[in-house]
Amino acid sequence: MVSKAVLRWFRKNRDAEQESRETSKNRPSASQPQGGALGKHGLTEWFLTTFTAEEQAYMEERWKPFGGPANQTLSSGAEGEKASPEAAQFFLVLLADWFSTKKDSSIGQRILEKASTYEVDPVALHFQLVAYIKLRYKQRDDDPKAIDDVIRACEKMISIIPDVVEGMVNEHKANQDAIGKYDPDYEPTPFWGLPPKHAGFERLIIIRKKQGDKEAAERLQQRYENEWKTLVEALSPDKT
Repeated sequence: MVSKAVLRWFRKNRDAEQESRETSKNRPSASQPQGGALGKHGLTEWFLTTFTAEEQAYMEERWKPFGGPANQTLSSGAEGEKASPEAAQFFLVLLADWFSTKKDSSIGQRILEKASTYEVDPVALHFQLVAYIKLRYKQRDDDPKAIDDVIRACEKMISIIPDVVEGMVNEHKANQDAIGKYDPDYEPTPFWGLPPKHAGFERLIIIRKKQGDKEAAERLQQRYENEWKTLVEALSPDKT
């Protein structure tokens, strides 16, 4: 079940997926992208230089966003107004999810590596790291560097917890204030709460257990309880 925090993040950034409805009659080949979602987000050159022609064609075929313009592909169709860097990062995180299977993980990894080049707020970084940890862990049997990369991502995700919590709470308040300005009779709703699970803690605990470091796993479990689950409970809608 998708958490309300994920839905809030999605709604905040979904303009990245709402493209112009203008049509493009001549669809360019995958190896020569013009316009489309890539053009909107300033990613055409990156796409051409990062993926092979075969990968580009596969990505074009695979990407079918729900609710998107029927005439738009990654590289052709409606482009509309250029997106902000924040919207580009959000788009890339969503795009990576289309290539998150073990078979496609090399593509997904390169997409998330591009997403990591953008300066974003802690909430956006939190969800980017969730996607990276999930995908990179699938590569552990084929890439000896994968586990170390996952560990670093988990530790980074844990380290930004205070900023993430503050960001989610402030974002909710800002949204409520904005609605109130347009509707004086609006009754503000309580904070929707934090995601119940934390991918950084959960994956790192599993890794330490598999490495045979029982003490480290137990310490992390205690931190998980103190640093995340306690906040989840304290900030649940019925408590706020």
